[in-house]
Amino acid sequence: MKAILVIGDGMADRSLKELNWKTPLEAASKPYLDKMAKNGICGIMDPISPGLPPGSDTATLALLGYDPFKVYPGRGALEAIGSGVAVPPGDVAFRCNFATVNDDLVVTDRRAGRISNEDASKLAETLQKVKLEESLGVQFVFHNTIQHRAVLVLHGSKLSTAVSDSDPEKIGEKVLKIKPLDESVEAEFTAKVLNELMQKFHEALKEHPVNVERIKRGLPPANIILFRG
Repeated sequence: MKAILVIGDGMADRSLKELNWKTPLEAASKPYLDKMAKNGICGIMDPISPGLPPGSDTATLALLGYDPFKVYPGRGALEAIGSGVAVPPGDVAFRCNFATVNDDLVVTDRRAGRISNEDASKLAETLQKVKLEESLGVQFVFHNTIQHRAVLVLHGSKLSTAVSDSDPEKIGEKVLKIKPLDESVEAEFTAKVLNELMQKFHEALKEHPVNVERIKRGLPPANIILFRG
């Protein structure tokens, strides 16, 4: 028997005064969803634990029968594999955002105006040509996926997943310096590589023709890459 599992990820949304305190889902015309709900089986569950709002990644793992406490590979690996980028054992993957910062590296738009796939692809081609110091012994793959989203995969012999994000997760805050999350040599080395790469990416993006044109059109430039774990 074939079955279709529909996951309403983020669909619930919030009540809005403009919609007479209905959610956008409640206010929308949704005959196909209504038909699926009427003829299918609906349920509600706590994917992680009661009262804990899960992320899309951990929730989907749980819904597919995996224990995210045991097998969670990180958002970056899921994003990379989902977009066709290989993550061999020993490599470290990061989910990234094209974003906008001012001259003081204060984030003004975490999604660069939800940049188009076309613009993001042109920028990604340039970023893939950025060179790290050969002495580091690290190669990388940078690949844009949809709009502002992208993935970064590092390949090297001394890498660690125990590093912090550079995304402050709110506008008006400075881009964060990536730090090791444990005292290992590998974590310290990985943080160093990422900070260097973030700076080189920023330099490559600042005056890129795509961003020059975006500014002329009144659009936010995608002049920084935020690493999000």
